[in-house]
Amino acid sequence: MSNLIHKNEKGMVLPLGLMFLAIIAILGTTAVIVTTTDLKIGSNYRASEQAFYNAEAGIERAKLVLFQGSDNGLDDELLGADATASTADDGILSFGSSVSFGDGNYSVVVTDNDDGDGDLFADSDGKAIVTSTGTALNNAQKVIKATVELESLFSKAAFGCDEVQMSGGGVTDSFDSSLGSYASQAVNTDPWGNTIALSNGDVGSNGDIKLTGGSAVNGDATPGPGCSVSSSGDVTGSTTPNSQTEDCTPLDLASRMSTASSTNDNGTIPLLTDKGKDPFKTPGSQDLHLSGGDNIDLSAGTYYFTDVSLGGGSTITTSGKVTIYVDGDYDISGGGVINSGDATDLAVYVSGTQAKLTGGSGTAGAIYAPNADVLISGGGEINGSVFGKTVKNSGGSDFHYDEALGKKGPYLSAKITNWHEVF
Repeated sequence: MSNLIHKNEKGMVLPLGLMFLAIIAILGTTAVIVTTTDLKIGSNYRASEQAFYNAEAGIERAKLVLFQGSDNGLDDELLGADATASTADDGILSFGSSVSFGDGNYSVVVTDNDDGDGDLFADSDGKAIVTSTGTALNNAQKVIKATVELESLFSKAAFGCDEVQMSGGGVTDSFDSSLGSYASQAVNTDPWGNTIALSNGDVGSNGDIKLTGGSAVNGDATPGPGCSVSSSGDVTGSTTPNSQTEDCTPLDLASRMSTASSTNDNGTIPLLTDKGKDPFKTPGSQDLHLSGGDNIDLSAGTYYFTDVSLGGGSTITTSGKVTIYVDGDYDISGGGVINSGDATDLAVYVSGTQAKLTGGSGTAGAIYAPNADVLISGGGEINGSVFGKTVKNSGGSDFHYDEALGKKGPYLSAKITNWHEVF
């Protein structure tokens, strides 16, 4: 019987071996398939991630380029290189429509955000939509859309690095010259009964903000870290101290002065004032000095002076976009600057230690004097923005911050305010 069993088992080794080989082959094939699938999934994931990073790189480069080319707002970037609306290069930045990056590329297009001006090729708020498409291996693609906002140097009614003082009933508020005159917008009343336009007349400092004599801020009053606002009840907005100090010299003024001293439009200044006098203190100098109710006209351009002094009711009358560099003190206490346009048409940069707008000398424009004690008194109205070492406003002078300045340069930085992945 035993011999019969053994005889019946003969010939089973081969089938069993083949069966085990088949099982092993199946397991091996399955393992290869699973491994290959995992590799493909991993490869596709890496490609997808690379495409996302490429798109992100496009956003960051666009942010830098928008900031570097922002002296004219964002109009040039919206129109493209040909400066013509509704053409193929609309919204294409200086680096082109497609840039190789890593194992793929990114392409960027800039479009206007909904800024309410009704023009898709004109920037009126310093913001733009950046759409970046990143590609990578395996036809991977990611699209990111972000809002880039430019931060203007002139973002407040007044900023005094060391201190801001307001006394004598001076009031701050705001308006937008792109929407019309201040008078046409001054249809509101603040809590103290003052007629105002809008309530973005912010003031700021790295030190204290002192409000006395019925002065009021229709907006935020932001003192420096550990500092305070006196009479905080005369502020409609926040009085919370800043968490960090602001940069008191955000622009390289020395470099700008150096450039302006050699490249300017001084050659267009009339040789004689309206009263037939040399507009400069001494022949051949660059000290602009007017007195006795005189006037000099400055057309659109950039001008460089080593000092400016206006007395006896004298005036500088500007037309078009005028930039004035003063490599010294700026004293218009006995006169004024008549700007035929709005605050965005006049910018004054002062390197000296004094900037005086007293005696009722009002102006429409932006003043940047980071080393100067800016003195304002006599009831003259400031339609624009003032940046100084200190800002002292007395005698009931009002600040009407022009919000249009915040939509134009010079810009200090560009930031991404929001973004999302489209797909």
